[in-house]
Amino acid sequence: MTVQRLSARLDVGDIVHQSVSNLDYGDELHDVACKAVVQDTKDLSTILTTISLDQVVYHQ
Repeated sequence: MTVQRLSARLDVGDIVHQSVSNLDYGDELHDVACKAVVQDTKDLSTILTTISLDQVVYHQ
């Protein structure tokens, strides 16, 4: 999943973070989507509790 900086237009904000989850052979669409949400939640929790906002690096 990709976390982007908010903007007035869809999908044009700077990329703040991208999460990558581990997939297993045989995973179906629902499995992949759930794993992506779980990994993104873990990553965001870590980011929000360990990094101050002035340390966030934006990628274009």
